[in-house]
Amino acid sequence: MKKIVFALLAITTTMPFLLYTVSCGSDSLNYGTDLSKISDYKWSKEEPYFNSYNKSAINASSVEEAISLKIKNESKFLDYKNFNTGFKTSNEVLKQSPTGVPLNTKFLPNGNRKRDVMEVKRNERFDKINSILDWTYQSDLDAKYNKSRIELQKTEKVASKWVSTQDEKIKEMNMSTIIPGTSLENTIVGNKRTYARSFNNYQYNDIMVAWAGAADEGIIVPPGKNEVEKAHINGTKILGNIFLDGYHGLKKEMLDQFLKKDSNGNYLIVDILINIAVDLGFDGWFWNNEPNGYFEDGYILRYKVSTEIMKQFREKVKASTDEKVKNLILFSYKNNGSLEQDTTGKTASQESEELQKNSDYFLSDFGITPNKSVDYLEKNKNIDPFTIYNMYNASGWIGGNIFYNQDRLGGRELKDLVYKHYDENGKEYIDVTKERSDKNLNKWTYKSNDQNELKNSLAIFASQVADDLARQDMDKIKIENQDTLDIDTYGMTKQNYYDDLIYTGRNRQLSENDEGSVSYDEKTFENKSYGVGNLVQEKTVLIDDNKSFFTNFSTGNGSKFASLNTSENGVERIVETNYPWSNSNIADVQPTYKWMITKANEDNQVVDSKNITGFYDYLDPYLKGNSIALGSGVKNDGEIIDAKFENGSEYNWMIMGSNYKKTKNLDVSFVYKSTGIEEPKIIYEEINGGSTTIKKAVSNYSVKELDNGWKEINGTINSEGTVGKIGLNFTANSGSGKINVGQLSIDNNSIKNTFDDLTNIKAESELVINRENGFKNYRLNFDSLFKEKDIYSYYEVYYKKNNELFRVGETNSDNYYIKNIPVDVKQFHIKLQNNATGEIKWIKLEVGE
Repeated sequence: MKKIVFALLAITTTMPFLLYTVSCGSDSLNYGTDLSKISDYKWSKEEPYFNSYNKSAINASSVEEAISLKIKNESKFLDYKNFNTGFKTSNEVLKQSPTGVPLNTKFLPNGNRKRDVMEVKRNERFDKINSILDWTYQSDLDAKYNKSRIELQKTEKVASKWVSTQDEKIKEMNMSTIIPGTSLENTIVGNKRTYARSFNNYQYNDIMVAWAGAADEGIIVPPGKNEVEKAHINGTKILGNIFLDGYHGLKKEMLDQFLKKDSNGNYLIVDILINIAVDLGFDGWFWNNEPNGYFEDGYILRYKVSTEIMKQFREKVKASTDEKVKNLILFSYKNNGSLEQDTTGKTASQESEELQKNSDYFLSDFGITPNKSVDYLEKNKNIDPFTIYNMYNASGWIGGNIFYNQDRLGGRELKDLVYKHYDENGKEYIDVTKERSDKNLNKWTYKSNDQNELKNSLAIFASQVADDLARQDMDKIKIENQDTLDIDTYGMTKQNYYDDLIYTGRNRQLSENDEGSVSYDEKTFENKSYGVGNLVQEKTVLIDDNKSFFTNFSTGNGSKFASLNTSENGVERIVETNYPWSNSNIADVQPTYKWMITKANEDNQVVDSKNITGFYDYLDPYLKGNSIALGSGVKNDGEIIDAKFENGSEYNWMIMGSNYKKTKNLDVSFVYKSTGIEEPKIIYEEINGGSTTIKKAVSNYSVKELDNGWKEINGTINSEGTVGKIGLNFTANSGSGKINVGQLSIDNNSIKNTFDDLTNIKAESELVINRENGFKNYRLNFDSLFKEKDIYSYYEVYYKKNNELFRVGETNSDNYYIKNIPVDVKQFHIKLQNNATGEIKWIKLEVGE
């Protein structure tokens, strides 16, 4: 998409000249890259304030199993001659070779020059390796670190609408560069930094596109494992990107391997695209079809070639008996794409029509509304109109600034993208000039309640605007332009705040009175609040098929890390402070409602969000890195400011939406801490007779004191109807206070322990990097550490030195990477943990030869 321009252009430098060697001898290895001369990699840009590991507050209590960590290969650098990690850019070689870190997967179809990754003979200096057609999961030694483990969780729409304008058929697709760069990224194994791009409103998001791509870094880009895990646990499909973009450097010769056929005329890339998606565990591909840029069709690639490849892809997918293949989807887009009909009754853009017919979903370009697709869909009644998506550019720039900025984000009305629009009198426009003028005056009208009216689905482009705005806020409070733990904590809270604005408007809660603006007149945004949630009904994983449920609401990062450990007194909670981390592999299900707080006796009256609203609290986690909290603002160090209550008033805080139609009895537990309120009660919404809703409090409940002010309230829902919402009811006993929720579990007694037998676990390190600087880096590899369908377990890694444990990292994968381990460390301790069951097991790894 040419509109992004600078945001997605790669930062490209050439390999330092000193690494290249040249000789006149034709047989000597004196051409290419001498990996032994690459300097140590500096992590300071990615981890600006992380210096070393701190002594842990935890002790390894009872080691269940002692295992030898077999070292398969130890070297001063990763040598690509005998350790293939797939396609790598020359810049990535500078990072990976001296560190051994696994990098996020991406591909240039023709691969890379052999001389960029190793020394070669003279007659090999123009050879290429790592063609995408040669890729297999087994041959790429980075691939297993990119493989997701959590299957896509089943979801349904919540049982009742938040506001009447929600439509259960309208879908939402989000295109975001959650991972900032196409190359050089290792988010699959996490980072030692609190701040990271994040997305937490999956309840509205049906499909996530992991937007990425650059002509010199990778044009076929799977989502990072960490993106997939977080999307899947929240029930969202996630797609990789096929980035054919002629505006930003794509050349015809770059597609040689992409366009190869077999003897029967079948494109070889089809099987590869299927294999990549299935082997790495994501849900399909977004095809960005603008290979010719500003030039005519065929300048680089004819569109009919693209649609033929897409056709072959879909035919193979549909014909497959493998469910993982059969469920793959394909989403298509072209520059200036539209299904508008011309005066002869034909689609003006034949390419758009062909893309639509050869994909599961089609995305129109910026500025296109449902009015443009009405006639096309009328002619093609077999096409589901909700598979046509129209796009909101959340990060559009006007006059050198982001238009939807801190003052206007969450005020953009979105009806024009899903409903056909009319003039003030409900008539179709004839005068195009007046139509455009009326839009800027907010005079368009819609027949949204007419069931016979055409509706499309909604796409959001560049939703990482939440990150852009948060970074602007962070820059305002930086001292000497330095990133610090406090600033990052503040930034994460603000980024989540802006993300919420997109979905529930400036009020960060929905109401029947919400209005927005489609104008570019700044004045029209005053007192406006409108979000995706005004149109798209929330989905939920709290359904009969997923009766057991558990979450700590972790966003997958933090400035602290809270975990459990066994002691003489049973299970205790330990909080590692000054522990910056980012690893959304272990993120949790997020709250359904952002944020539904009402007066209990005035149920339709939302509270003033300036006084009471929701936040992610990174300074007070219960487990992992954050809790959710009600407050009124955030301080510069990330501390949540107390909410402003009305003393004596009763409030309902609905946190999760659900759709339990058959399951009427549910054991529910919240872990919370609070000030300024009476003890809360568990409440739920009971739905009888279709739309009749009643909020009920659980009458039989118990409260258990935990530690540091945390308490656990347990109760059983006994519903006579469908359970539609679950939350807390409380009464303020002060004019201010705060309530944090750090955990919610539902029928978690049916969740099974997952680490019953540790005797068969095997561990090795396929590669140790020893730079002879006092530290080593390890690739850690376990054999089937986790059971299938176990979505709640993870492990923490510690090294032991001088009888003390030092916390290194955490993940949910059999394959992990740890760095900067003192060279004399001979023992690691692995704490296997399942927060849902409270299960904790310790493994000791003795470093072998």
